[in-house]
Amino acid sequence: MTSASAFIDALRGAMHRRAGRRELVAQGRASECGLASLTMALARIGRRTTASRLRAALGPIPATGVSLAQIAEAAASFGVRVQGYQIELDELPAVARGEGPLGGPTATILHWDMNHFVVLGGRRRRAGRVELEILDPAAGRRWLPLATISRHFTGVVLNLCPGDDFEVGNDRGQPLWPHIRRVLGARRALAAAVLCSLLLQVVGFAVPTGFALAVEELIPWSEARGLAMLGAALVIAAFAQMWTQVVRGRVLAQLDVELEAEMRGHFLFHLAHLSPRVHAAIPTGDLLQRVNGHGKIREAISGLALSVVLDACMAALFFLALLWLVPSVALVIGLLAGLQAAMVRVTRGAREQMMADALHTDAACQARQVELLHNIESVKAMGREVAMLQRWSRDFVASLDQRRRRANFQVLVQSLSTLNFVLVPAAVITLAGAAVMRGDITLGALFAVSSLSPAFIGPVSNLVSAVEQLADARSVARRANEVLAEPTELDPGLALHTLEGRVELRGVSFGYGADQPVIRDLDLDIAPGETVALVGSTGSGKSTLARLVLGFERPDAGEVRIDGRPLQTLDPVHLRRQIGVVPQRVQLIAGSLRSNICFGHPAPQEAVEWAAKTAELHARIMAEASGYATPVAEGGSSLSGGEAQRLALARALVHRPKLMILDEATSALDTQTEARVHAKLHDLPCTKLIIAHRLSTVRRADRIVVLERGRVVEEGSHAQLLAADGAYAELVRAQDPRAAFPSPLELLAEGASSPTRAAAQTPKGDAA
Repeated sequence: MTSASAFIDALRGAMHRRAGRRELVAQGRASECGLASLTMALARIGRRTTASRLRAALGPIPATGVSLAQIAEAAASFGVRVQGYQIELDELPAVARGEGPLGGPTATILHWDMNHFVVLGGRRRRAGRVELEILDPAAGRRWLPLATISRHFTGVVLNLCPGDDFEVGNDRGQPLWPHIRRVLGARRALAAAVLCSLLLQVVGFAVPTGFALAVEELIPWSEARGLAMLGAALVIAAFAQMWTQVVRGRVLAQLDVELEAEMRGHFLFHLAHLSPRVHAAIPTGDLLQRVNGHGKIREAISGLALSVVLDACMAALFFLALLWLVPSVALVIGLLAGLQAAMVRVTRGAREQMMADALHTDAACQARQVELLHNIESVKAMGREVAMLQRWSRDFVASLDQRRRRANFQVLVQSLSTLNFVLVPAAVITLAGAAVMRGDITLGALFAVSSLSPAFIGPVSNLVSAVEQLADARSVARRANEVLAEPTELDPGLALHTLEGRVELRGVSFGYGADQPVIRDLDLDIAPGETVALVGSTGSGKSTLARLVLGFERPDAGEVRIDGRPLQTLDPVHLRRQIGVVPQRVQLIAGSLRSNICFGHPAPQEAVEWAAKTAELHARIMAEASGYATPVAEGGSSLSGGEAQRLALARALVHRPKLMILDEATSALDTQTEARVHAKLHDLPCTKLIIAHRLSTVRRADRIVVLERGRVVEEGSHAQLLAADGAYAELVRAQDPRAAFPSPLELLAEGASSPTRAAAQTPKGDAA
């Protein structure tokens, strides 16, 4: 029993390893090459897992990427034996054959270009030289000679081998099953399409049956009346066939619309509710390709559903009819159909690999296109059109090359498939003709066989084509499922809390990488209605702190609390609807000024105008002929920077939030307008967290918090911090060396004689 179980486990492992060796995983961002390489390496030794599980194992991925040690630690958590070592270039071919130091089935990650990771694949000999397969998360699958590899390979490798606790398996499941279930959910439309298709096939039987009847029963006996009736019946059958085709076409069109709405709607809903961390990890062009790929999935699944139900049944029926008429012809045609199916099965792996490579290069090309169009103003301002087009053209040429290779392969496979349309008539003429000459069958039976044979091959070809499309759809579905596997922020168990405005951070630490903390053991209390300003040098952690409060990032240590409740227990979508946010990068939509202020939030005109007046924008809007209906170009290109910021501020104000987070919200405004805006904001009865570099905007804040390297080094009012003459005072002097500091009497009047806790604890000149 044990030996049989071990044999089955070994067989499963071999199957998973074989499937994994074809796998190419693209990196989302440049920093995720380690994640993608580890995904491919695990697949090559039999464990196909999801990106979300690997992200959890690797921990936060910094902008500089993960180290080899982090990859090794993450791999070990899957029960993998790991060894890192240095080798010479001429040893790589042996490693590609699986002759690593750990023995057994292995996968090898190579350190590349001093800042990148790739996976070593197979080896081959071409034109008298050895070439190695390099699976590059950025550039795709490439076969490179050792001379080329020597320019990139640093000599450092990481060898992975299954350990005692390693489990072979596929955490991702079958890529098409979630989509198939959605197709099967449209039962009524599918049933109608199948019924119409069956009627078409039944009507299709009329032609060979009519020929056989005419040749055997009517023409030899000069039955003119019967022949006329048969002709009329065939005409009626033709009109019935036309009507059925129209109905079937409409049903299939409706089915396509329903499936498109279901599949694309589900994907976009899931995508919209993912954490911002996931969106930051995948380029926009790549995401667009995954969204648009649902059309190919839908077509493949709906086509396969009809082929399995209809073409398989009709092919079986036609085959039985042929077997009854001329067994020898039926067996030969059945053998040809079997060879066609076997060819598709043998070439499936290569087809899926080419499709995956094509998707990889297409995604990179589309990402470059989006990058070019998104930054077109900067490109033109610097005169870098040609340079950016050359950058795009490299990916475009790679994409075209993959398409050419795939098209050549498909032409070869299709050419072999079309042989049946020549061989089948040859078999009919040879075998059935000989049967007629022997007197085994009649001439009418010959006509019937000649009509039934292509009628049998047609459904078989349709079924084979559907299976080929399904192989392509599997590659597309895998990429879509990588996004669907990421958990959303939606959780029905989270509380729908009505915000009061208290924000607390208790011992919070956070970093975008394990060795790069941005926030360090930070404590901060903000009372409801209080205005708190965060100041500090660039990179001190101000914007990161705001992202922690919004729940865009989760602290590595400590806790963020809203109104005394842990942030992770509150529904993030419901909570953010009660927060007004103005980010550093203002993002506007194509539409009117009013639609940009409302931003999907139903608001009366009075509320819209109040928000615009508070943002000092109402007078500017009313100066336009169309007022609030004035159109805004995509991305807000028709507005100045200050107008865009004020529009974003009005958007944050329109639903009268209990908490406002303003990240450099007025940095593009002139000083007079900025002063008026902040005076109005100061009077609002809500909690305000203001992030600013221009210190003149924070003087009226109830409390100013100074951050350095992720720590609070000072906090207090403007006057108190000037009196402390610490980090804040240095920032003020740096911005305005001629700034007049308050007199001692003024400081006493403002309460600066009592230094804050932070100011008292931080010696002058030693704030860091």
